Amino acid sequence: MLLTGQKQQVKQKFPINKYIYKLGNDLAKQFNMKKFQLFNDFEIASYACLNLNETELIQINDAQPINNKIKSVCGPGTGLGVSMIVPHQKYQGSDEYVYQVWPGEGGHCSFPAVTQLQQEFHEFLLQYHNDKTAIALEYVFAGPCIPFMYQFFKLKYPDAELVCENNEGENLFDLDNYLKKVHSSDSKERETAHFPSHRIIQYGVNEEDQICHEVVKLFISIYENAIGDIAIRTLSYSGIYLVGSMTIAILPYLLKNRKQFMKEYIDNRPYLKNIFSKIPIYVVRNVEMGLDGAFFVTKQMAINSE
Repeated sequence: MLLTGQKQQVKQKFPINKYIYKLGNDLAKQFNMKKFQLFNDFEIASYACLNLNETELIQINDAQPINNKIKSVCGPGTGLGVSMIVPHQKYQGSDEYVYQVWPGEGGHCSFPAVTQLQQEFHEFLLQYHNDKTAIALEYVFAGPCIPFMYQFFKLKYPDAELVCENNEGENLFDLDNYLKKVHSSDSKERETAHFPSHRIIQYGVNEEDQICHEVVKLFISIYENAIGDIAIRTLSYSGIYLVGSMTIAILPYLLKNRKQFMKEYIDNRPYLKNIFSKIPIYVVRNVEMGLDGAFFVTKQMAINSE
């Protein structure tokens, strides 16, 4: 949650995370504001994408951006964040544009298991989500999915050498024990729940462990499907921005296999190659984007109020 804005006293109630917080006169008085707006973290991070310099971006493909077109932002973390950034002329006939972020709930889209392996993983996940008949995208494509991916491939390749486990400690990779702690009614026990997902990604990116490598490849294949779907739904000719710590963690692997990035998705849609050739895809190297986004949107609000 981020608060930013200008001065104007208001009376309002906002539902946030299933609770009602009264925001209005008290905040206006405390911060001497007449007007304020509330943003969630991914929304404000999306605004930060409008104020990046070249050193903060790494382009994965060769497409050239077209100015003043739609941008999209995608980032897997604890969930899956998706947003669209839409440009508007400052006034009719103006050469200046202002941008508005439209956040979405893309993480709750259906998981389109388009390959045999993805279908197998989908069936595996249903064993752990027996209250569901289908799995949402963020359950298979965000940080919490890594323990499940790891267990899935351990069962699929029982003879694989577990280099990561042997080096880091076998007890850390016990999925059942981890889930027991996650769902414990004891808050102190829940706090001890830890699964070394970052180590799995690290070993996988470096191709030091077969199981970890399979996890990274599956994760990226699902990521590519999500990126491709965003591209054809939004026609983001000003760019698709991939953000977050998980994206940065797999960046070395993406760069090493740049020629394969999005290849399967595009090859299955040859009639759309011309569209994909015009949509640049960037990885944002900046992990802490909140303050940058807050600065940008506050500046834009101030300019627009003049």
